[in-house]
Amino acid sequence: MQSEKGLINIIQAQITLEKATAEKIEKLEEATANLAAKLFLAEMRFDTEKHAKILQTILDLLKHEELKKASRTLWDTKIHSYVDAIAARKMLEDHVKVETNMLKHVEEEMKKAEDDALKLLFKHIADDEKKHHEIMETILAKAFAMGP
Repeated sequence: MQSEKGLINIIQAQITLEKATAEKIEKLEEATANLAAKLFLAEMRFDTEKHAKILQTILDLLKHEELKKASRTLWDTKIHSYVDAIAARKMLEDHVKVETNMLKHVEEEMKKAEDDALKLLFKHIADDEKKHHEIMETILAKAFAMGP
């Protein structure tokens, strides 16, 4: 399993890099007086911190014994309780509706905004909401597919 060990090492190195980058961006935020620049730097820092958390979760999943034994993909690891799966699916479906409403609201605000920096921030939020919607639709299709 040298390739798995190599992947784990690469992910650990990337986590370290992401965390260090987030710290540097935070210092830039503190050193910057321009409000728009502060907002964009904060957005970058949040994304960088998110990347580190995603990578840590991937690392944890790679070490997951059930997944290793069955040598399956992450999508093949299912929720064990049928009732939990139904409740989780309903929560995801409800959240898809919330994300759709949030996207509409942000797009309306983006149209009303006169400040270019504010418009760009709203666009970034709208792009994230679209990504979130796509992710949840994928989760519903793959993790909660009916059948074996």
